[in-house]
Amino acid sequence: MITKKVAIVTGGSRGIGSAICQTLAKESDYYLLINYTSNQSAAETTLQKVEENGGTGEIIKFDVSNSDEVKGALTAWQEANPDLVVEVVVNNAGITKDGLFMWMTNQDWDS
Repeated sequence: MITKKVAIVTGGSRGIGSAICQTLAKESDYYLLINYTSNQSAAETTLQKVEENGGTGEIIKFDVSNSDEVKGALTAWQEANPDLVVEVVVNNAGITKDGLFMWMTNQDWDS
């Protein structure tokens, strides 16, 4: 039995995350999990570009700042794909809170 290797890219739908997904599609044989939180259209566009670059994958929705949501989405995905193994995690998701960190609220820091 051959097990396909998987790479998950958080925040993979836009910007740097999308570029990472496209580069992985060109330069590796990883099956890509393209994470997004709210912009499904951008995630679908990234998946299309991955496929155009010879890669394979799917989109997966969860908010990385919500541990229950992450655990639920990834557990459901793994149960549906027992022969796939996540080997690479690219923690790219983030938000922009411009300002000096010493003046950030605890909530902004946690986000």
